[in-house]
Amino acid sequence: MRKDKGKKIILPHKEVNVKVFLKALAACFILALALAGLYVLEPTITGLIIGAKQLSYSDEISLEVNESSEFVWNLGHPGKLKAIKLSGTIENEGSAKAYVENKGVRYLIFDSNKLNEKEILDKITGFAAAENKDKGKEPNHPPTWKSDTESFVINTTLSINLGDYFEDKDNDTLKYNASELKTDDLEILLENAILTIYNKNNLDGNRTLEIFAYDNEASKKKDIVLILIKSMMLNETPIENITNQTINITPIINETTENITTNKTITISVDYKVGTNYDVDDNGIETITGVIDMSVEASRFSWDADESNVCTRWETYSVENEESTFVCYGSPDCCSLANLAPTREDWNEAFHSYYGLYGATLNNIISAQVIYADYNLSLENPYSEIVYSGIGNLSAVYYTGLIAFNDVCEDTCELFDFNETGYKLIFEINNTKLTIDTIDYIIEGEAEPNNEPVFIKNISNITMAKNMEYTIDLSEHFHDADNDTLAYSYFDMENITIRFEDNLMRIIPDENFTGSSFTFITANDSFASSVSNIFGIDVNEPKETFEIRNAEDSKLAVFDPSGNLKIKGILIQNTTPTADENDFAVQNSSGGLNLVVMNPEGNLLIKGILNENQEVLVPTPNSLILQYKDNSTFAYANSTGSLFLRGALTENALFG
Repeated sequence: MRKDKGKKIILPHKEVNVKVFLKALAACFILALALAGLYVLEPTITGLIIGAKQLSYSDEISLEVNESSEFVWNLGHPGKLKAIKLSGTIENEGSAKAYVENKGVRYLIFDSNKLNEKEILDKITGFAAAENKDKGKEPNHPPTWKSDTESFVINTTLSINLGDYFEDKDNDTLKYNASELKTDDLEILLENAILTIYNKNNLDGNRTLEIFAYDNEASKKKDIVLILIKSMMLNETPIENITNQTINITPIINETTENITTNKTITISVDYKVGTNYDVDDNGIETITGVIDMSVEASRFSWDADESNVCTRWETYSVENEESTFVCYGSPDCCSLANLAPTREDWNEAFHSYYGLYGATLNNIISAQVIYADYNLSLENPYSEIVYSGIGNLSAVYYTGLIAFNDVCEDTCELFDFNETGYKLIFEINNTKLTIDTIDYIIEGEAEPNNEPVFIKNISNITMAKNMEYTIDLSEHFHDADNDTLAYSYFDMENITIRFEDNLMRIIPDENFTGSSFTFITANDSFASSVSNIFGIDVNEPKETFEIRNAEDSKLAVFDPSGNLKIKGILIQNTTPTADENDFAVQNSSGGLNLVVMNPEGNLLIKGILNENQEVLVPTPNSLILQYKDNSTFAYANSTGSLFLRGALTENALFG
């Protein structure tokens, strides 16, 4: 490509190249700015800077505290302690404080009473929701039993409308649940507000029925007495339908008939499971991260039942969503009666509930029914023995009771004269549980002299092609004796941008820009700075590429206008290259091979080593020199087989 030499102006006795003159003038101006920056823009820094460094650390301790106690904290990184902050969670009841003790004096780190009140919710008790503090909203009124009637007579069947007996002052829609208390003599059906009770075993005496009414925020429990009257039945023969087929049975006198069961009952008992790590209060109230466990293991059979035929159907009813989800534990044949597959092998395995499981919301009713099922539906020997318990239930209430806090400090945000390797933490706990996940702290390092960065090598003028990038490793030009991370900046230029990635400097001209500019680089270690020499950047029209192609005209290696090398394969250096007749090879003076480009793989084999990003290429004697038409060198291989590139190498390149 033709190089523009610039226009000339004729002056008495002198010729001045305008382009060179303007470049020199610009360089002088930037030099003046650089010098001024040292004395005006930057503080005057000479020699060593004395500075104390503050280092942040975090110790994970995962400490749970539910009573007033003390804990010895040994710092993971001892030193002059300048600040302490705590992160963790606390239950939203009671209160807690945490102190650190130093030389007999307590310093408050954490006080739950000072947490943001908007983050604190009152704990839900039973089905009563937390008091609504929103302005303009009236408090909720729970349902009430409005009737004076507290007992009912059942001859065979009793049907009552619970809406006639419960009322709600807020006119909320009520949901109901009913179960027999301590006995299992009745069949109970509940559809909306209509409660139907059957004296299924034709018994007499009194029974107690427990009824719940819910308005989605609170509940009312009412116990009513049922007076059972036994009905007299004459000439009544029970008929049991097993299949849709008619089976003729001829009675046989004095023969014991199998599969006839009389007065077999299952007494249901649903309890919160005691003595586990879940729901330690055994009251069915947990946070949304907690687990409530229940059991039917105390249920009793009136006969010696084969437990391999027993299953338990569990129901999770969400009061908020008015939806139920069912699961079954135990015998597969038994569970199939409820159209369920067993999720646990044992019918009496503990049932675990937590927020979100089986549709559980904040307020839930967990019901259980134990079933015994022994049956055969074959035509040859059909029989069935199926016994149901009543339905027992318990409440499962979850509340957003854990308050998270992060980096909390009170009197410990800034500390002085804390020089121990360990400290006593003192906790004052009042009816709550405090969990400390991490202790974040700041240590002040010893005062050390700071060595300012040093500029050790000039940056040469750069010539690059239009629409290309140029990369320089600044660690070859600046050095910091303290190994501090250096931050770089540059004197701003028009049409050229410089970006820094760690120690790499990327020079990026604007699209289609050609021209020249000057700049300098500043390196800063947060305490002191160092400035490079002024260097020029020339962006020219791109030179031609240098390509190595095989007989099929496929590219194996390409040198681009900026002196970068792309190869189809990989680089193998410090080797003894070998080649066949299809490869491209460079011989040395003794007939050996210094460089080989393999065909068709595109691997580059060199006897010596690769040297990239060479700002100045000065070929040694007996070197293979690669030049553009303007005689500028972009690469050479010396007599010992080392390869020197103006740019960088890219392996496994894809050529179009």
